[in-house]
Amino acid sequence: SHGMTSSYKEPFGAIGAAVASEFPTFGILSLGTPNAWANDGVLKDTTIVLREVLKKFPVKRVILMGSSMGGCTSLVYAEKAPEDIKEKVLAVLAIYPAGDLYKLEKLTKSKEVRESLLNATQGSKEDYRHRSFIPQISEMPKHIKVCVISAQKDIFVPPVLQKDIIKACEKNGIPNKLIEVPGDHGSIPAQRRIVSAIDYCSHKNLK
Repeated sequence: SHGMTSSYKEPFGAIGAAVASEFPTFGILSLGTPNAWANDGVLKDTTIVLREVLKKFPVKRVILMGSSMGGCTSLVYAEKAPEDIKEKVLAVLAIYPAGDLYKLEKLTKSKEVRESLLNATQGSKEDYRHRSFIPQISEMPKHIKVCVISAQKDIFVPPVLQKDIIKACEKNGIPNKLIEVPGDHGSIPAQRRIVSAIDYCSHKNLK
């Protein structure tokens, strides 16, 4: 699931290269709508597209991946997905996400991120909650791992927001891993970091 103003091409950069070279049996499905922030339409579209793909390619395991806004959306989708899809989801790999969009709106140093959030939610605390992972974490199945990549100098989605996700997962018994990387929100994680994250997500017993 791609970022705030990105396109389907985004996952086929560093993530796509890592997946193609290290995991040749994996496939990538790119989804997303600019400035959507886990709205109901995007979640519904994700279900429709996934079900169509699963009819043609009846895979047994799914990893949800997303960067920035897409990471937020992937986390929320894992909570709200229909049961037939939830049971196939092994993990969520979220790159530079936030688990609480209301807190993100308060902490971000990016005018564009703040305006996008306000336009999407009209500033409604209830809408922020509805689109956020942490306030709805009780709906997250305990078998789904959460792997978060955090950029140490990120001012768009500050690192504290990723640490909040990890704390919430630990509190609620959800398997989790935090991978901290140098750089800011525009930095692409090194391929070895992505490979390590996907390894964690794809192996049931890997901690």
